[in-house]
Amino acid sequence: MGIGLFVAALLAGSAVGQEGAAAFQSETVAQALARGRGAGRSVMVVVAGSPCADCDRLDAETLAEESVKAWVNAHCVAVRVETATDVGRSFLQQWDVDTVPTVLFLNPHGAAELRRMHGFVGVSDFLEGATEAFDAFASDFAAAEPSPPKSPPQDMIERGKQLAAAGQRAEALDEYVACLDAYLRNVDFRSKYMTPLIETIVRLGEEYPPAAQTLLARRAEAEGKLRGSRQVDVGALYVFVRVNEALDETDLSIALYDELKEQAPDGRTTTALARLIYRPLFDAGRFRDVSYAAEHATQVGARLKMGKDNPAERENSIRLVAEIYRLLLGLGRPAEAEQVAGQLLTFEESALTYSALAENAVLSGQPPAAALDFAQRAVDITDGLDAKLVCLYARVAAAQGLRQQAVARIESAMDCAPTEESRKVLTECLTGLGAPASP
Repeated sequence: MGIGLFVAALLAGSAVGQEGAAAFQSETVAQALARGRGAGRSVMVVVAGSPCADCDRLDAETLAEESVKAWVNAHCVAVRVETATDVGRSFLQQWDVDTVPTVLFLNPHGAAELRRMHGFVGVSDFLEGATEAFDAFASDFAAAEPSPPKSPPQDMIERGKQLAAAGQRAEALDEYVACLDAYLRNVDFRSKYMTPLIETIVRLGEEYPPAAQTLLARRAEAEGKLRGSRQVDVGALYVFVRVNEALDETDLSIALYDELKEQAPDGRTTTALARLIYRPLFDAGRFRDVSYAAEHATQVGARLKMGKDNPAERENSIRLVAEIYRLLLGLGRPAEAEQVAGQLLTFEESALTYSALAENAVLSGQPPAAALDFAQRAVDITDGLDAKLVCLYARVAAAQGLRQQAVARIESAMDCAPTEESRKVLTECLTGLGAPASP
């Protein structure tokens, strides 16, 4: 989707923008990406809101510092996105930005993300992260095709699908492999179409074993590159992680991350892999490995404001903030977690907010006493008729060592379950607690 959002101009001669900050271009993000491709530069996008104390601080203390301005001017096309418009919100959704300020470094070839920084970042941390982003871009840029194929990737995949439908599976695989090679050489295609292509090869492999064997061989090759190189091989990262996702084997990505982390905890490949597998690490309760995301706690108010201003984002905002609550609990920071919960409930007291907090408290592995109250509030708001919320209450109670209370609550709910489906949900929950189901 094109981003038609104009940004503040901070070049000499411009009358708009944050005085003294780094040199931003007066153009759209799409224009910046096009200019970055032509100039061989990465693109830095600063996403900011108003009012936003951390945004102002980033401008004044970091982006206005001479060494930062010099680095940005030498290496980047820099633009600034404000969040208060419809196109600004579209940008947030497209790039999954839930914190302001956020600094995104993009490879203009395909607008692939190189790195992002959340919240206020000081000068030294900014320059370190920016340099890593540019090094990754330079490596990618050097490996990219100088002249991308004119045939759209969708057409290449469609030809393979037509061959497969005609029973020409070997020829279809050849088409897919050629397409995969083109993606790996060209960052425009790789960043946009790698996942659907790999999923297509997986489906072909279900009826044509050589396709599955080829994909596994490519994964093994990528894994070898990641283990054996001191530089970040972005193509190998994409292949390894995306194949594992398509095969539902993200545990292999986590295992490699653990191995690389032990060898080089702060290595570039280790860091890049951790960011590609953020969700599996978070869902596995590996909170220390994603602790950088705790920075989002300082931007909860801004995230909830987005949900208030845009009703379509309301539920997503609530769930994201509840996940920050989970992360803080998992990191052993209950006071900060309590503050986040308070902000969320000030924003909205509903079955959704209370249940989201209770659910995430259980998933943190360290549910506070308040979690049981959250679950009870969710049940009360729905008059005890939502079987899933009753089960949530039972799970929280059991996690706090109150198993008998959990069982009693479910049995009470079964006596007035409004539908057979509700009874089924409650019965499964009771069985999960190790209690015999009621007749």
